[in-house]
Amino acid sequence: MTSGQAGEQADRLGLRGNPPRVLVLTAAVTVTALVAAVVGLTLPHRLPVDDPLPAPARYGIAVAVLALAQLARLRFRAPAGMVSISWGEAALIICLYLVPAGWIPSATLIGAGLAWSALSAYGERRPVLETVRIAASLSAASALAVAVTTTLGHPLLATPTPGLSAAMIAGAVTYLLVTAWLSGVTLGLRLGVPIGPPLLAALRGKLLMFVGNVAVGLVVVVLLHVDARWLLLLPPPLWLLQQTYRHRLRADQEQRTWRTFAESTAALNQLDERGVAGAAVAGALALFHAELVDVDVARADGSWWRYRGDAAGGLV
Repeated sequence: MTSGQAGEQADRLGLRGNPPRVLVLTAAVTVTALVAAVVGLTLPHRLPVDDPLPAPARYGIAVAVLALAQLARLRFRAPAGMVSISWGEAALIICLYLVPAGWIPSATLIGAGLAWSALSAYGERRPVLETVRIAASLSAASALAVAVTTTLGHPLLATPTPGLSAAMIAGAVTYLLVTAWLSGVTLGLRLGVPIGPPLLAALRGKLLMFVGNVAVGLVVVVLLHVDARWLLLLPPPLWLLQQTYRHRLRADQEQRTWRTFAESTAALNQLDERGVAGAAVAGALALFHAELVDVDVARADGSWWRYRGDAAGGLV
């Protein structure tokens, strides 16, 4: 009984089934995020003396914006597994205007942690370590994005200008690249596959949404600077934009599925038994996004032979 309870605890934490390399990556990213959060909070900041919002209120708004950006995420299936894309770049740009840049890593850590904990509790059941890794990865990415942005400009409550917009876009690009890279590395370490395919799949799936995120973030900053009451007009366009993203991702996935099916069928046209079995395994792995595939071959003498292939390219 004690052994079973320990096993359940390990499953909930995510220790079981995760390669040691993934655990090491999770620990490294978490330490990086915590250091960035603490250092960012200790940096001096300058809010206007007559600011109508107290500092805790601004920080709370940033946490809420960053959490909402994750709750509104979309998912699509890539060759290496499910990929989630969110409104993170838009939230980053908005928070760069709303709060001191040093607050953003810690606000991201809290907001993303709360959002993904809620998604895990009421949706897909994610292990605790997976939730920690996601929140820490987003926080570390936001820290690098903040560093890039503040090197080029200081957007805190500043009048929007082309130069400041370029600085915030540079930060958003940094955020996109770092989060995609960390996701690709995690999938590569977990499945033992090259990080290139999942990285390119994530970037390709996020490209349209990234452009929209940047546009939404900059529009919100302009409206906040002019009159925050204009934000009341945004929910309907944002909902339509979310539906556009969802339909585009679904159409792209269907197109990739039919292309993969056609390529897999054509690859079966071989004379060598092992070559046909290898093509069948590769096609099933790509089409169904499986980790392990068995192919049973009926031979001329009535016997059966089984080939087994995995996502790493092995065939036995």
